[in-house]
Amino acid sequence: MNKFLRKALLVLGGVILSSTAWADQTIGDLSKGWAEAHSEGYVLSEGKSQNFTFSVTGFNGQWASFVINVTKTNAIAFGGDNGYLFLRSVDWAHYTTDWNVEGPFNKNSFGEVKTNDVITNATIKTSVKRLGTKILIFNDITTQSNKKYRHYYEQDLGTTDDVYVFLCADNMVMNVSEVSQSDTEQITGTLLGVEDNTGVFGAGAREDFIVAPDKSLSFKFINYSNKLAAPNSWTLELQQNTKYFDFGSDNRMWGDATWTGTANVLWNTPGTGMYDWDTYIDDMYGATVVVTVKREGAKVTITALQTSTTGKEFGRTCEFTMSDTEKDLDFTARLLTEGGHLDLLPVTAEVGEYGWVTFASDYALDFSKATDGLTAYMVSGFEGNSVIKDEVTGTVPAGTGLLLKGAQGSYNIPILGSSTTNVTANKLVAGTGDEVAKEDGYTKYVLSVNSETNKAEFQRINAVSATVPVGKAYLKFEGAVSAPWLSFEGNGDATAIRTIDNGQLMMDNVYYDLSGRRVNQLTKGLYIVNGKKVIIK
Repeated sequence: MNKFLRKALLVLGGVILSSTAWADQTIGDLSKGWAEAHSEGYVLSEGKSQNFTFSVTGFNGQWASFVINVTKTNAIAFGGDNGYLFLRSVDWAHYTTDWNVEGPFNKNSFGEVKTNDVITNATIKTSVKRLGTKILIFNDITTQSNKKYRHYYEQDLGTTDDVYVFLCADNMVMNVSEVSQSDTEQITGTLLGVEDNTGVFGAGAREDFIVAPDKSLSFKFINYSNKLAAPNSWTLELQQNTKYFDFGSDNRMWGDATWTGTANVLWNTPGTGMYDWDTYIDDMYGATVVVTVKREGAKVTITALQTSTTGKEFGRTCEFTMSDTEKDLDFTARLLTEGGHLDLLPVTAEVGEYGWVTFASDYALDFSKATDGLTAYMVSGFEGNSVIKDEVTGTVPAGTGLLLKGAQGSYNIPILGSSTTNVTANKLVAGTGDEVAKEDGYTKYVLSVNSETNKAEFQRINAVSATVPVGKAYLKFEGAVSAPWLSFEGNGDATAIRTIDNGQLMMDNVYYDLSGRRVNQLTKGLYIVNGKKVIIK
């Protein structure tokens, strides 16, 4: 499987390294070029970001203005063996020949940038990010007249080796107010939108989730808004046939004439009232967002809580009413992005000390991107005293019962809107929290632990029921199956002496021969009863 669990989730999740060498100082003057006026070189490792905030206090009209210089060693360079990247504030960049790249500055989210408008008395936030072998550079520019621009550049360096980053002034004066290094935010679930934040409303990826009557559905994601032109960085859209209702991350909501609702006017910090809008946009970059849709008859309630990387909370609720006909039908829930991207967070499976666990989720799951070390199976049948396992390497629909194997620990599995994988042959059934009891025409098994072998296995339900919680699964076969237990590690030896120690499960006093067949009339010999070997004389 692909590597999934990575270093850091939040943009401020790593250690902040502040510079005392030149933070809160000036760089350059109106006569010095970029190679003469620059910061120290900052080491940038894979998975880290180097961040600068500076304002331009003097500018003589030089077309290059500020420069981001990325090099192989701690020295300013332009081309040659030491140079990786020379990125100017204008709409183009220089590359070294080992990149094999030609062309202009390739990403500019908000139209052509006029150098004079951008540079004079502007405030600029620059972030140089490492993601694997890639390097990404963002320049978020706010002009004196409050115009917003973003420059974005991405290049594959072909190596994860450390590089050095310099901030250079070319015939200008910059006042550097902040220098820091942090972990680079990384997508750990499902990417919605595009990571360079250039997507427009509706163009970003969307996932379709079904919300049935009298059910609830929750989303949890990290919001990476562009912090510039699109405060409505995410929208939840509910749709049923031609009817729809949209709930945005800003203070808007809209829908057709039938689905109308009420909501608080603006996001607020619980207990403190409204928040300044510009401050809110900044706080929501990297925020963790939980959105829940709850259906109760015709009433639909949407709640959202956004928690910033600094712990600030913003909440909002909304309600609308469906018609009597519509309230009995499913509708879809979609997450859309605008001018940002979302990291739709995965579900988590916990594997205990025995290395096996049953699992089920309300979401469709993608095991091709699950945490390394986790293997998922469906069960299509049994042979002797062993289950027949079918490994899952792709996606499965919501509610699919699964058997998971891995070392003890937590594993992340990305969620999807839907999956077309055929799981009709799967005999694992998702638990509901209710008791699983013996049922005519079926044989059922629940996960248990053999106290003698200290291994997990499936134990048959007989006279006494067992409770299988939500999020777990149990086996259900049509017809009668004589085996009192089923192994899934190749240890299905029906002649072994087995003692089942399980607080969730008790067995009836039924006798089986050493082949696992039920015996109604006893004669002299060896039998298995309640998981123990018994001699009848």
